[in-house]
Amino acid sequence: MDSNIETILGAVNIIDEVSPFVKLKKSGGNYSGLCPFHSEKTPSFHVNEAKGLYHCFGCGKGGNVIGFLMDIRGESFKETIGYLQQKYHITLTPSSFNERIYKSKDSAASDISETKEICRLALNFFYENLFIYQSNSRNVMDYLRSRNISEKTSQEFKLGYAPAMGGLAKLLSNNRLNLDLAVSMGFLYKKSGSYLDRFINKLIIPIFDQTGEPIAFASRILSGEGPKYINTNNSLIFNKNKTLFGFGKSLKYISESNSVIVVEGYFDMISLYANGIKNAVATMGTALSRNHILNLARVCDEVVLLYDGDEAGLNAISRGIELFQAFMDNPEKMIYAVSLNTGEDPDSFIRKYGANTLVKLINSNKKRPVEFVIDHYINKFFKDAVDGSEALENKLTSGKINNIGSLSESLLKKKIIILDNIFPFLRDIKNSIIFAYYINLVSAKLNIEEKLVHEYISSKIKDNKFKGGFKDRFEDRFEENRATYWDSFHGASAINNEPAVKDGLSDDIGFSASVEELILGKIFQDWTLTKYINDDILKEFANEDIIRIIKKIRKKIRDNGAIKNMEIDDICSEVKDPSKWEKIYYGWQFKNGSENGEIEAQKYFTKLVIKLKINNLKTLLNKKLSELKKGSKGSLVENSEGSSAGELLKIKSLIRDLEIKMNSL
Repeated sequence: MDSNIETILGAVNIIDEVSPFVKLKKSGGNYSGLCPFHSEKTPSFHVNEAKGLYHCFGCGKGGNVIGFLMDIRGESFKETIGYLQQKYHITLTPSSFNERIYKSKDSAASDISETKEICRLALNFFYENLFIYQSNSRNVMDYLRSRNISEKTSQEFKLGYAPAMGGLAKLLSNNRLNLDLAVSMGFLYKKSGSYLDRFINKLIIPIFDQTGEPIAFASRILSGEGPKYINTNNSLIFNKNKTLFGFGKSLKYISESNSVIVVEGYFDMISLYANGIKNAVATMGTALSRNHILNLARVCDEVVLLYDGDEAGLNAISRGIELFQAFMDNPEKMIYAVSLNTGEDPDSFIRKYGANTLVKLINSNKKRPVEFVIDHYINKFFKDAVDGSEALENKLTSGKINNIGSLSESLLKKKIIILDNIFPFLRDIKNSIIFAYYINLVSAKLNIEEKLVHEYISSKIKDNKFKGGFKDRFEDRFEENRATYWDSFHGASAINNEPAVKDGLSDDIGFSASVEELILGKIFQDWTLTKYINDDILKEFANEDIIRIIKKIRKKIRDNGAIKNMEIDDICSEVKDPSKWEKIYYGWQFKNGSENGEIEAQKYFTKLVIKLKINNLKTLLNKKLSELKKGSKGSLVENSEGSSAGELLKIKSLIRDLEIKMNSL
């Protein structure tokens, strides 16, 4: 390994770099959390601080902190090294880095790099026009002041101004950047062969990633007609369905409070943050997506969805109820909905009533999504029946009315309508205890016998068993049977059709491994175990990749006396599928060694080697029995191959002796 890479890995704590993207919890000697690279409900992402490695047993991604940052930030090897060098003040010596293990794609990395440079130049251009050059930007400052957004807050969020005369196209051209790329990103448009600014006389709101790098921009109209907001387009570094406005700025406070407040507008988020509610993020003109929920779930356990009113909240929950199922079933994850039934949005509410009042309202009114829906429909169908406009919920809690059952029996039909409206939100709850809780809640609120509510909802679920919710149910089955699914893709049959190891030798590594793979895995944990693999034993291996890897390890130890940490890239460089074995290597780094020390580890390894020989002898025995049957129709005489009963007995005897030896260790 290049000495510079070793220097960087020695200076960087992987936990510090992973934590902003994943909420890590100590689990034995490792840390675990929800994988940031694929969708999952059960944590399978692990980080080993001592080894400086990460690995996901769900998707197979693994490696060191450099590889993690390249994947999560979408940067090239060179950019990632530069980031770490600058952050940790690392001095590097001139050399040529080996980038093969990090799968750098020169052309893709170049496009990403240029995309980021366009965003950086645009950020400076818009910001300077508002705060430095002040190019006719007085109307922008007046608008911000009208919304109680101070100059300090505006500068903190790097707000900017796109001047009426333009200028960004010229700036990008002067810096020799790809103007067609800027067009595709949504900064410019092309007319009669000329490149022109897309944003003219607009307030500019930059959008940053979790590391504070600009990745997109929103523009707000200041006067005239047209759409209120126009965003730059999705690009190599930006996807609005995966990005939450303000996430990077609020991340520290979200982690500290273990909760996040999700609002629907840029200025809602800015207003909350500026007024001390700093654990806030905003969607950007789109519905809350699965990626949004997963990104938040990785860094905190509580998500509060803050909506402008009941109808807005109901519509959002209706669109996203399948997203919330994981939270409803997971005891560690909580998701709530709160509505502002005041005709205000969060920004105007704070300006009118103050941040403390908003915090109190959230804490006293937040409800699980299903309960939010239940109360919405109860209020909707019964508010006219309880003298006046005050919501039924307030009357119930204030003691003005005991329950809905005290109202006229003519309202029974409305109760059934409420159950019909609530049903879609109860249908896919798979946790029987949580399902029973909501049935009890509905029963109490509607004053209908719990048994009848349960029977009614259950009958509707039965009638609709093939409607909706299939995706979530499939994903749950996948999570519950991860090992089974993993076997089908990565199990022993994918290597050499050898049956999975039994006889107490199977390791809990996320999938059933062949004996050959277990042997290699143990070698990955302790390189010196290759001393127990001589050439005669190596002949027992059927997998050519494993043979090449073991030979490479033995040679490195013979030539250098030891193997440096993280030399897996070179070790696997000559096999057919290096990435497959690198993933297996990283997975084995999270397996604990024998609890009884080195001697027990050696015994276990010796058992594996003996087991390999036993399996091969059993295969040979079955083959000869088959040949004997074909050649002599079952009689124990020599066939054309020269097999004999004596040879079969000799093989059986050898198998028995080896099994006795293995069990005696």
